[in-house]
Amino acid sequence: MPEPPADTPAAGAPQPGSPEPVGGEPPPPPDPAYPGTDALGRPLTDDERRALEKLLRKHEFERCYLAALAFAHKQMRSRAGAQDVLSRALERLVRTGWNPAEVPLGGRLNRLVFSEWTHEVAEDVARKKAEAGFVHRMEEDKKKAQDDGRDGRGGKGEVAVDGRQKVGATTADLDSAVAKREREDARRARAEANYAKLHAAFVAAEDDVNLEWLGYRREGVTSIAIMARRSTRDAKEFYRARDRRKLAMRRLLGTDDERILEEDP
Repeated sequence: MPEPPADTPAAGAPQPGSPEPVGGEPPPPPDPAYPGTDALGRPLTDDERRALEKLLRKHEFERCYLAALAFAHKQMRSRAGAQDVLSRALERLVRTGWNPAEVPLGGRLNRLVFSEWTHEVAEDVARKKAEAGFVHRMEEDKKKAQDDGRDGRGGKGEVAVDGRQKVGATTADLDSAVAKREREDARRARAEANYAKLHAAFVAAEDDVNLEWLGYRREGVTSIAIMARRSTRDAKEFYRARDRRKLAMRRLLGTDDERILEEDP
């Protein structure tokens, strides 16, 4: 496994070996740390959100974002995977905070990307192990059914979704349960990929309104009125942002039908 990325110099920071400021003037004080929503125990207010946006722009967020995306692509070896890992890294940045005096923005993003990538690798290993166990149980159930004379042309029974055969189940029942589980997993994977693409696009465009809208959609909220009640924003802001998000959906997902974000459209 590769080593975590080394921190890069902060935007505007003096390079090693650079001369002291002319006139002996002390360097400006570092920017205050952003604590993160986990430490605050609540979502950001409008003023706090604007302050965070200003802080990120000051430290060249766009340049750092592109560098982190390139680093994520190097690890994931796919654009969709890189965008997914980076979107989760940005979510962690908002949740866990960042102290500019301790680490530059580029280094912070790269370390979060590296952390999310290692989690992805661990989850992939666990998922493959579970899939192998599932296939093994399915083959054992089929063999048992054949040994008992139930070859799929007769008999009735039930099959659990995870593939474990109940009393009287047939191999046809097993195949049906497996196919249903695979369809559900595929729908869930497509919805997650679509969400990740839009999330990354809205973050890159600094479109906070549509980021908030996307978060509510992921929670299953489809009503703009309900979003406005739960948010500090006016409903008109969500309506005014509709053209931007539909344009992004058509460009990235090939449709502006919002049901494409649902696991069971």
